[in-house]
Amino acid sequence: MKTKQTNNKNKKRAGKILVIFSLFLVTILSLQFFIGGNVPNNKTFCENTKINGLDVGNMTAAEAENVVLTNMLESKKDIEIELES
Repeated sequence: MKTKQTNNKNKKRAGKILVIFSLFLVTILSLQFFIGGNVPNNKTFCENTKINGLDVGNMTAAEAENVVLTNMLESKKDIEIELES
């Protein structure tokens, strides 16, 4: 009889621990979005994001595209090609 009561107490305790852990996990994951600034509707790159060595943090995709393409066109001018026959 005591083992049955002990098993019931252990099951209740495990259930309480599971509920508390689940609430803790949901709280932590929720805080990640609101405190961490990683809001899913954010349409800009995160800080310190780099493309081809260019910092595009806090830029929209269109702004970053403009910066990267401009840099590519400017660096294209620096290419020297020598042909020999």
